[in-house]
Amino acid sequence: MWWGSQFYYALLGLVAAAALQLDSAHASGAADVPVHGNETFAFRELVVQSQSPPKITLAPRDKKVLEEGTVSFFCRASGNPAPSFHWERLGKRVNARRNRFEVIEAPHISVLRIKPVKANKDNSTFTCVANNGLGEARADAQLKVIRKVDGRDGEFFVV
Repeated sequence: MWWGSQFYYALLGLVAAAALQLDSAHASGAADVPVHGNETFAFRELVVQSQSPPKITLAPRDKKVLEEGTVSFFCRASGNPAPSFHWERLGKRVNARRNRFEVIEAPHISVLRIKPVKANKDNSTFTCVANNGLGEARADAQLKVIRKVDGRDGEFFVV
């Protein structure tokens, strides 16, 4: 009755595969599984990877920083495939090639670093944008720059 057992396992595999809507899958590592007596059933492991749009899991936080200082915004997003990131200031893409801006990326995370911070340019909203082709996620952070003023008795900061 080995044929019956092998047929049952094969049918069970087909029903399970038909019940799933697979975004991506691959088979790995064939193995022979004993079914009945000396008979075996060839078994393959099926690895299923579900695709999903990005979701911000760590949003950048609002910051206050002294003019001429350094500020860093952190952003993390889930999603499959892993999202790519870019940053915006007041709705326009931040140019990371400029001397004052640096964007550091790793899988699922991005850091925007501004050095030195300028009161007349950087007092604004910065947005982390994560995109993986299936969707886009956004998170805002407000930067408040405390202005430096030169006075008769030296420098001081205006809050």
